[in-house]
Amino acid sequence: MDYAAGFVAMQVHDVNVRRAEERIAIERAAAERAEGAERTARRTPRRHRVRRHEPLLAR
Repeated sequence: MDYAAGFVAMQVHDVNVRRAEERIAIERAAAERAEGAERTARRTPRRHRVRRHEPLLAR
């Protein structure tokens, strides 16, 4: 019976470790996405409002 209890305890531990690793990976990916979005936002110049179908002097 002790063997079975130890086996179950090992399985539970493995599941907890996998969940923790998955949570860390998700958090890391979210941080990388946020960092990438921040970099893209800084690099992209803001668009100015362009008036179309008007003479050049009106711009």
